Amino acid sequence: MENGQLVTYEAFGAVGDGKTDDMEAIIRAHAYANEHTLPVRARDDATYYIGGRAGAIVIRTSTDFGKAHFVIDDRSVEVPGEHLFFVNSDFDYYPVHIDKIDKGQKRIDIPHEGNIYVKAVNENKRVYIRYGANANSGAALRDYFTVDGDGNIGTWMPWQFDEVTEAYAKSTDERAITIRGGIFENIVNLDTLENRRYYGRGILCTRSHVHFLDMTHLVTGEPEPEAHYSSPYGGFLNVDECVDVTVENLLLTPHRTYYFTMPGGGINAMGSYGITACGAIGLKLIGLKQTVDILDTRYWGLMGSNYCKDMLLDRCVISRFDAHQGVHNVTMRDCTFGHAKLQVIGFGECLIERCRMHGGLLMLLRSDYGSFFDGSVTVRDCEWRILPYDKIGYLLAAGNNGKHDFGYPCMLPRNISVENLLIDDTETNADYAGTYLFSDYDTYSEEFANGRPYPYGLPETVTLKNLRTKSGRPIAHFKDERLFPGVKVTEE
Repeated sequence: MENGQLVTYEAFGAVGDGKTDDMEAIIRAHAYANEHTLPVRARDDATYYIGGRAGAIVIRTSTDFGKAHFVIDDRSVEVPGEHLFFVNSDFDYYPVHIDKIDKGQKRIDIPHEGNIYVKAVNENKRVYIRYGANANSGAALRDYFTVDGDGNIGTWMPWQFDEVTEAYAKSTDERAITIRGGIFENIVNLDTLENRRYYGRGILCTRSHVHFLDMTHLVTGEPEPEAHYSSPYGGFLNVDECVDVTVENLLLTPHRTYYFTMPGGGINAMGSYGITACGAIGLKLIGLKQTVDILDTRYWGLMGSNYCKDMLLDRCVISRFDAHQGVHNVTMRDCTFGHAKLQVIGFGECLIERCRMHGGLLMLLRSDYGSFFDGSVTVRDCEWRILPYDKIGYLLAAGNNGKHDFGYPCMLPRNISVENLLIDDTETNADYAGTYLFSDYDTYSEEFANGRPYPYGLPETVTLKNLRTKSGRPIAHFKDERLFPGVKVTEE
């Protein structure tokens, strides 16, 4: 079953001819490798076909997919929402007792040994109460953090937990593994417009200290957008509830934008992602690229995340970065972002350095979650290209009418610093209305002047240094100054 201490799929019955379903052989090969802590190697010239039968390929050892091709056929799937490959932890969650957690707390008393990863929940407090077309009743307050052997919390705690209704911990995997290579092709599902559901059918990583390297993901069989069918995908690679995962030199294919019928009628878009992360701490995305033009609006976009902390994007060229339910500390360095832009809410420090952005918004604070960022945003040494079809440019766009309870106070970033930003507005048309630092987050009215039930917080400091446009047009601070009383912009 081993070839020089390498486990192969062929030793467990895989054919690799692109026609025979090799799912069960791949499952057995990895089960054996996990039991004996052996690496796995795919055959370079193989095409492994995986049909729609339910099953889980559990990976707990280093795996080299090499140049092998994996055809994942989603046209008839027994369990659409499940992933095929599970890069699992050696450790399981166990319940722990926590009375409360204070915002900014630095230590915690939980019986444990070594380094652990903790998930805390307060089911009696709702946050991220979404507003707009996809409105919902929100999610239970939750946070994810690490604790070392001495009880020190390794990440900032942005929430106040007056009570913790449930909490779980697991040891972090100190045995690092590498998942390398492979060409993975999803033949998309054939669901009808009335049969909306999210598909998995990719890789789910819940293990700490994993390095994904040199992988390719392709998408085939997609309908034209006008057909309004096929169910969306949650992501080919999903990194959830783990620590220190690096994703390097992945080439991914975005899905087209899929649609569904709204309960009250009409068609609405559903997002399909190439890579997603939830509760990941210390996630590094390096050299991530996509197979289609980052300005092609027929495709939804590549990257989405929830509840992540201390995230790094380095040398990525992608159409979308989207932090739905809060990111805490994110650095984007030497990246290029396309038509779906940077869509962010969250906490801490957001650093955008030596990046290139496209479109009428440099950065969007998502209005469906209150356009809040409790922290600082720094834009440094970047270039922002306004596209020909853009009618106006906003460096920071937000929307909050002060009438909706999102479950937390909402605010623009407390501190904003923009240094050495070149705005390429030379492709704009005659009807371009100009470039502004802030968008109008609401319409000013007498009601606004008299106060709203959920007021929107304004920046404490705004510092600008060496902002310039290629056209020589001036950059205005506010479209409607009445929305920004007391906000002083310091220019150097």
